[in-house]
Amino acid sequence: MSSIESLFGDAKVIQVDQHKRSWWEMLFGFEQRNQYAFTVNGHPRGHVVEQGTFLWDRIKRMILGSHRPLQLLVSSANDQPALTMARPFYWILSKMSVTSPDGKAIGTVVKRWSFFRKQYELFEGGRPFAKISSGLFKIWTFPVYDMSGAQIATISKKWGGLLKEYISDADKFGISFESTRLTNAQKVVVFAAALSIDFDYFENNQSK
Repeated sequence: MSSIESLFGDAKVIQVDQHKRSWWEMLFGFEQRNQYAFTVNGHPRGHVVEQGTFLWDRIKRMILGSHRPLQLLVSSANDQPALTMARPFYWILSKMSVTSPDGKAIGTVVKRWSFFRKQYELFEGGRPFAKISSGLFKIWTFPVYDMSGAQIATISKKWGGLLKEYISDADKFGISFESTRLTNAQKVVVFAAALSIDFDYFENNQSK
């Protein structure tokens, strides 16, 4: 069984929890790299860790904020590397690529320009298979549609309340798959889209 299949093959619901900020992060405004734990169908399945621990990586985080270049490592619960997600620095439109541990391309999440909607296009390999289009007033919900317009998944952030959102970057969001026709690679790209959305729209909550 491949690492992708073992992590996401049976996924119907994925719950993602970001680490809570420590007291010294909140006091001095100095943040560590992002870390997430995720469950699949209610069972712990793995974690995601932003790579980079050196001073230069922290300087880039402070200066470039959510636009900084990113590399994320997705591992199983027993710390076996399963996926790598990479996003270069961007000005307006982000692009996150997903690869296997051996460097094989799996898919891409590309943010599209829109005045009034939050829009992304999802690719398996080089072919588009889905799009995300969230309305202006749907702040916390991101429906995922196939290319024919049928809804196949939903990405939703769970709002923690005004005080918690102000003092903490600890996010919780979920992914539910409405379609049973998605391939394992496509589920992975939807998972990457959820992380990309979190970085693009919900990082640095206290500054928003």
